[in-house]
Amino acid sequence: MKATETADQIPVARYAVNSLHEVRLGGVNQWVLLRGQDRSRPVLLMLHGSKDSAFPYARYLGRTARLEESFVVAYWDRRGSGKSATREASPDSITIEQYVSDTLELAAWLKERFRSSKIVLFGVSVGSLVGMLALATAPQLFGAYVAMGQYTNDTEAGAFAYRIAVERAQRAGDSRATHALAEIGPPPHSFEQSWRFFEVAAKVGPYADMPELRPSFSARLLMTILRTPGYSLRDKLRMLRKGGSCLECLLPQLARYDLPSLVRHVDVPAVFLQGRLDYQTPGGLVERYVNELDAHGGKHLVWLERSGHLVAPDDLAQLGDVLANVAKQVTDAGATVTDQRRQQTRGGIRAPESGGTATRVSSPAPSWRRRVSGARKRQRVVQAGQQKE
Repeated sequence: MKATETADQIPVARYAVNSLHEVRLGGVNQWVLLRGQDRSRPVLLMLHGSKDSAFPYARYLGRTARLEESFVVAYWDRRGSGKSATREASPDSITIEQYVSDTLELAAWLKERFRSSKIVLFGVSVGSLVGMLALATAPQLFGAYVAMGQYTNDTEAGAFAYRIAVERAQRAGDSRATHALAEIGPPPHSFEQSWRFFEVAAKVGPYADMPELRPSFSARLLMTILRTPGYSLRDKLRMLRKGGSCLECLLPQLARYDLPSLVRHVDVPAVFLQGRLDYQTPGGLVERYVNELDAHGGKHLVWLERSGHLVAPDDLAQLGDVLANVAKQVTDAGATVTDQRRQQTRGGIRAPESGGTATRVSSPAPSWRRRVSGARKRQRVVQAGQQKE
């Protein structure tokens, strides 16, 4: 494990924590950028989406939405993504289950490093699927959960977007788009079909409605990548050329994960940030999941009216306020637990140990893993039948 201080375009004078670390998770070296103005604040572990990486969020969310005032933020480029896109991370190792395992190892490492009682998970897009599965596997590691664009069921979300795209193409009399959509067909889609559908939907809708596909937003994201702390010039060029992560590896896996049937209960407070213009993880599906979810400690669905799948610049202040409130709740809960332990110690009762390392996370396979294994077998049977035809 290596740690080096970073000074690339970062005003270090205001930061108590500002370091770049290479951490070995699941047998693969992966990079984590740690930033925060106060070392005593709760730790926020960011889980990025399938098409991007975490380090650019340091500028876009960390500073603009003031996350680094409320938390020590761990921006983690997962295996195959961003700075962690190395040859060591083979395509076979890039799976949702491996992501979950790596998440638990990193959470334990962060708990030990900062002597934090609980980690706050912040999952974005596919990162929210990984986050919910990690939470269901080892709830003792986490103090709260926040999602932006919560993944629920990829096939159902894709069918919703496909239906709208067909309706809009027909209403506009766009025969070329209508023909292209008929050729692609409804989901589930292969990697090639997915990209073809995205191109059509970005022109006729519904993806055309999402702010992140507008030229001004895309230009801002481009500048964010170019100014990202912790990336070398080589890292930035690779990001611009190939994108953030191994979407081709992940896409076939997503159809196996029906989150409402896999995770029905969480043991921590949960906040779901949802863009009103999000057609990749449609608000209706997220709202239904939140309503059905049993969340010990409460659950909240917060609508970001001007955002799509990614938070729009005009909604950054609202996102920052929501996360600051989560930080306060976690801090208050931690203070209460500390007081209780002191009272137990004074009374002659030894308080239970908190925290733990990655080796303590091991537990019997949770029910979601058994269900996903069954879905994987059914998917192989269907694929075998299609090949015979």
